[in-house]
Amino acid sequence: MDQQCFLYSSIPTDPEVLDNIDKIPFVDTPLHAASSAGQIRFAMEIMMLKPSFARKLNQDGLTPMHLALQYDRIPLMVRLLDADKDRIPLVVRIPYYSPECIFAPKQSFTTCSS
Repeated sequence: MDQQCFLYSSIPTDPEVLDNIDKIPFVDTPLHAASSAGQIRFAMEIMMLKPSFARKLNQDGLTPMHLALQYDRIPLMVRLLDADKDRIPLVVRIPYYSPECIFAPKQSFTTCSS
């Protein structure tokens, strides 16, 4: 069973499953897992259900966007950035994690050289 099916099958038995995860101060959320694995569709679904997960820190102090970048999930990182445009302060820190990233100032997306 994939993560999305598991999540939706869990909601009828525990309708507050995402709220309960969100109450934990530092935790890997389903969005962290999707970001690490590069699962764009699942990540966007989680963002729709629980937008606050985009800014949630895990035990290592990393957001889902950090993990997407750390695991070279650039297309997912771009989608997360587009979905949460208030993340501009984080964009300033991205070159620390991935120096090859180049940010085009006139575009709303990120491109990285290969």
